[in-house]
Amino acid sequence: MKTNQINYMSAVNIYELPIIAALKVEFLKNDVETLAEFGIDQIVIDRLSQEATELSSLLMDQKYEGLQKEATARKNEIRKQLIALGQYLSVRITVSVDTASIEYSRYHIGGLTELGDSQLHSQAVYAYNIITENEEALSTSGITQADIDKLETLINQFAYAISSVKAAMQSRRIATAKRHEAARNLLRKLSKVCTTARRVFQISDPIYASRYVIYETPATKAQPVADEQPAGELV
Repeated sequence: MKTNQINYMSAVNIYELPIIAALKVEFLKNDVETLAEFGIDQIVIDRLSQEATELSSLLMDQKYEGLQKEATARKNEIRKQLIALGQYLSVRITVSVDTASIEYSRYHIGGLTELGDSQLHSQAVYAYNIITENEEALSTSGITQADIDKLETLINQFAYAISSVKAAMQSRRIATAKRHEAARNLLRKLSKVCTTARRVFQISDPIYASRYVIYETPATKAQPVADEQPAGELV
């Protein structure tokens, strides 16, 4: 899957954000009496806590990656079966049609392993049509109705498998977008609240105020984020 890069200002790992938020929420609860007059009351704190929980509940990319791999494996297995059957039918056709004749070009089913999925599907459909439309001419080939039925089944299964892979990839992209949107919203709200809290305590107790620092070195430039690398996925 092509790496999807998202640019925004942050240095927080998306998988660590709910943990960071939960810790800051506990700090805010302890200081709510002091912070309430600055707009940070229990309602604001509870909302942050809820959004952190919701972010944690979102399926992480490993889950969607697994679904995509499963769909791809199923597709590849059907592809192998379709190629094997196509090669078998190609050999059987040579029994009825002279490979040196001009006519043979109409029946030729070759180079299947070199074809992409869509091309392979199209070639298989062509093979099915040419065989069913010329059963009399191929009567001595040894191709049975069971072979034809199996080809039709594999064609349909392969089309569905290709669609399933595309659907899995799309679901992964959508989930990634939703996950990052939720993380950005949480981080934006958490940053605003923690900045206010830090300023409240900065003059009287700088060390105490530092507990509201979200990360030590904020990014000063937009950083590209490789979403397909969960261990380093940033918000």
